[in-house]
Amino acid sequence: MSIKTILLTGSTGFIGSHLLKKLLEEKYKVIILKKSTSPLWRIEKLLPKTKHYNIDETDPETIFKNKKIDCLIHLATKYIKKHQTKEEVQEMIDININLPSVLSHLCIQYKVPYFLNTGTFFEYQIQKKPLTETDPQKPYNFYAATKTAFAKILEGQTQESSLKATTLYLSSTFGPKDNPKLFPFLIKSLLKNQEVLFSGGEQTWNFTYVKDIVSAYIKVLKNFPKLKDYETFLIGQPQPHSIKEIVSTLEKISKKKLNITWGSKPYIENEIFFASCSSKKAQEKLNWKPSYNLKRGLKETYNYYLKNQNRL
Repeated sequence: MSIKTILLTGSTGFIGSHLLKKLLEEKYKVIILKKSTSPLWRIEKLLPKTKHYNIDETDPETIFKNKKIDCLIHLATKYIKKHQTKEEVQEMIDININLPSVLSHLCIQYKVPYFLNTGTFFEYQIQKKPLTETDPQKPYNFYAATKTAFAKILEGQTQESSLKATTLYLSSTFGPKDNPKLFPFLIKSLLKNQEVLFSGGEQTWNFTYVKDIVSAYIKVLKNFPKLKDYETFLIGQPQPHSIKEIVSTLEKISKKKLNITWGSKPYIENEIFFASCSSKKAQEKLNWKPSYNLKRGLKETYNYYLKNQNRL
């Protein structure tokens, strides 16, 4: 069956906001499930084109009862790189395991045919070669472990129901409207001529432009009927780049010099120096491949922040 109406979580976040825009462009009907406290600046112009509900004010089951949903796309997540308190542990369990488990149960109960889940390639055992879907999983931190836990629950649910599901394991994503991570930090430092004290910059990862990530979700939606009951795909730009390469590319794009001192900070404990993945399976089964290399994606990202420096 074709997918027409989508229930989307995580639409106010970085990747979710870009996906929402694309879904509307593709003429999908979108229902948003969000928190009442979620910042709306990324999607405020898109909200009138959607139905939206606050999960802290509305029982999600009422949406399933009253709306014909064809697919749930789950991006809502709680990310804490290194938790410090039991409250942070509980929050990650609640949002990354309990919430999607309830939503997938409601999908089964109300005959929603498809569930598209979001994971991270840091759920896999990092190796010195590109990861594949058959490689062993060994979550890098507690956050990644909670994502793995739900993916296992979801896989089990597909075995005992008619629900079909797919998990996309995403590589590191960058682009406009990002969270305060590496790329916005470097661009901000460049534009404001701020001194940057950094490690050696040899960390070499897959960095994938957000529009390519979004296109993978669209490919799954169009191919869902012919996929297996439960599928997994690693999604990433095939060419990994070091942080030094990113800085060099950014300097060429901006024609500015970043005031950075390499080696002035130590590498963190358990530093990941190489993280890459193969998207061969996604190319074969979804006909997905990235359109943006680092330079093209970084140029769009830089130009966005150049015009919207208040977002840095």
